[in-house]
Amino acid sequence: MHLKSQSGSILLSTLSFIILLAVAAASILELTMNSYKLTMRNEMRAQARSVAESELESVYFQWVTQIMAAIPAADTPAILSPIADIGDIPITIQPAFLATHRNQGWVVRRAISYNAAYDYFDGIIPGTTKQGKVTYVTVRIEVLPNASSFFRNELAVRVGRRFASSNTSIFQYGVFYQGDLEMAPGNDVTITGDVAANGSIYMASSAGYHLTLNKQVRYLSGGYFNQDSLGNTVLRKPNTPVGGSLVPPVFGTSQSTQLSVLSEPENLLGGVDASEMVIRRPDLFPTENDVYRAAILPPPTATDEYPGYNSSLGDDPTINVSRMYTRAGLRITVNTDGTVVFTKPDGTNVSGSYAGVVVGAVNNAFYDQREGRNVGMTTIDMATLMTALQSNYIAGPNDFNGAIYINVKSSSASTPRGVKIINGANVTGRKGNGTTITTNGGMYVQGDFNTTSAHLSDGSTNPAMIMADQITALSAGWSDTNAGSPITSRVATGSININAGILTGNTAATTTVASGGAQNLVRYLENWNGKTVTIFGSLGRLFESKSFESPFQQPGVVYGKPAARNFTFDASLIKHPPAGSPTTTAFSRGSFFVW
Repeated sequence: MHLKSQSGSILLSTLSFIILLAVAAASILELTMNSYKLTMRNEMRAQARSVAESELESVYFQWVTQIMAAIPAADTPAILSPIADIGDIPITIQPAFLATHRNQGWVVRRAISYNAAYDYFDGIIPGTTKQGKVTYVTVRIEVLPNASSFFRNELAVRVGRRFASSNTSIFQYGVFYQGDLEMAPGNDVTITGDVAANGSIYMASSAGYHLTLNKQVRYLSGGYFNQDSLGNTVLRKPNTPVGGSLVPPVFGTSQSTQLSVLSEPENLLGGVDASEMVIRRPDLFPTENDVYRAAILPPPTATDEYPGYNSSLGDDPTINVSRMYTRAGLRITVNTDGTVVFTKPDGTNVSGSYAGVVVGAVNNAFYDQREGRNVGMTTIDMATLMTALQSNYIAGPNDFNGAIYINVKSSSASTPRGVKIINGANVTGRKGNGTTITTNGGMYVQGDFNTTSAHLSDGSTNPAMIMADQITALSAGWSDTNAGSPITSRVATGSININAGILTGNTAATTTVASGGAQNLVRYLENWNGKTVTIFGSLGRLFESKSFESPFQQPGVVYGKPAARNFTFDASLIKHPPAGSPTTTAFSRGSFFVW
């Protein structure tokens, strides 16, 4: 009995041990399975999160594309409704944007919303000092595993972003440059607005004079302000011609408080990425300069401007909407055969309503001393043109929009052509948005521009803009007859005032030739000794000139420098930009959130 009892105890202990092992094994197996499930769930969640972020990025790209195609940001939810529900909560199952995600069977829902009550404001753009308009659009994405997944009922990733689009007048600064800004006037100059450059800045004045900067001065990160790459103080751009003695600019407060750095370049193309455009459409834009200059050009044809144009691709739609040709309510075409045609945007020929606007011969030979050759000149009487515009339109949706485009056919470096604007003192527009005049050739402004009736009922200045491959100021008494004569016969008859935003090009500095600096961005052909040139508005260099590309010459044979050049910023251009003028546009993906 004793042996049997002992044997039973051993058996019982063994069974208990086996049971304990089984329980432990089951626990370990359960723990392993739970750990595996957790690992798989986390991996699946990470994959779903990746899909959701990809979906957000795809919606963002399409949203930006619509705005760059001139669709107001507030209207984008309706435009994008085929790919996203309008509202706060996504309901409709949509195919994933990427084929890989579609093939994996991910369930995707999208929603996009805009509420005018809190998704729009007009004021200082967050993170900047610029005033403009900001529109927010909220996008929500829901991603679930496919129907056959073990986690189909217990895993959902819901994320979103509040996209932001900011739009500001291009005229935020007294002087601004795409590229390096150089300025070294040989007379006293005061700039009463902010200065900015998408590049380095080199500013000084000739010894004995003062260049005074009263507001902020901003240069691009990675560039320099009056320094070379080694940190040495320089007052001229390195590797450009050495001239007379220069002295540093005078800051109204102090250099330390007025000088700052742009963390990223100002986008002066309505959001277009110039470097990407060069890669995508080299037939239209061999260089980034060509992208910027597209604003003054008509749509492409196989001409001097677009010798490599691939007609099967057509114009780039995002560039097309930024062309001043596209934005113009009246187009004036100056043909090489001497005919001039006035048309509306829909192509309607309205030439008969504009008799007397063109003065004298078309493409008349005009000797430009700076270019050293004849320019085919066509003279436009702005007083007659403005009167015709007043009588040929009525208030309403089809009223004149204020933008005039003058297409000078076949203007090139070998055969430059241009327009001369006369009697332009009164260019008050029909709708309170002023007047813009753009040409793909050169523009010569004779006498005062936008100086009478220049103030609107709210006290702001009548907004105006002139834009061309180059812009030359001529005194009121200028005579074409003396254009080819020595400087002694080309004496400015009086001071001149130009109240406008100016966008134009220059010729770049080289090791042997100076650019002329910002003080000569507006060109001169007369002896302005004792006279004053005042620009009340904004002065911007967008590109390098291509039709008028003869290098700058120092005062003497071509022109005599004015006694004073005044650059006064018209702050009203910020809130009241001229009709159809370019904008600086920025986009942000906004804050990421989980809902």
